[in-house]
Amino acid sequence: MLDIDETAISAIKELTDAAGVAPRGGLRIARTPDQRFDLSIAARPGGDDEVVTSEDGARVFLEPRAAEVLSEKVLDVRTDDDGRFHFGVYPKL
Repeated sequence: MLDIDETAISAIKELTDAAGVAPRGGLRIARTPDQRFDLSIAARPGGDDEVVTSEDGARVFLEPRAAEVLSEKVLDVRTDDDGRFHFGVYPKL
């Protein structure tokens, strides 16, 4: 299962609040046809999405192909100088 680190939890909460979809909304991660990841803020998970919820209530919705690739990974985020979030996924240590 995907782990969500503290910085990603804060970013997800900020994004879902700003989009007006908190507390039931979350960050949705899906695989694209070219094997990349598409991230979006969603009001609810897709019908067959895996839902990962942090202890603090941040939610990530994983499309099935994304869930398969991201199991045993950690979702992290960095903020650039302009305040934009850049999500990354790393192996669990």
